[in-house]
Amino acid sequence: MTESFQEISTIRNILMGQQMAEYDTRFDDVLNQLKEQANRMEEMNRQWAEQLAALSAVVAGNHAEINSRLDAVSQEERHRIGRLLRGMSDQLLGG
Repeated sequence: MTESFQEISTIRNILMGQQMAEYDTRFDDVLNQLKEQANRMEEMNRQWAEQLAALSAVVAGNHAEINSRLDAVSQEERHRIGRLLRGMSDQLLGG
């Protein structure tokens, strides 16, 4: 039985050996291409993460600056309204 299996394997290798070698080569090529694509995608993800971190830092800085300006404007407006109310009060009381 083992002898007939070896004969069948030998016949299969003779008939299909060339095709199997070609399929193995193609499979290896496809596998290498997939690995290259995976490496490129990892690099792109790393770059995107860096860009996102940089963008987040810029947005946080802009947010802080806008809040600071808004506080300054709000404080200035409060002082202006306070002066206006004092002036109206002085007019009413003095007038």
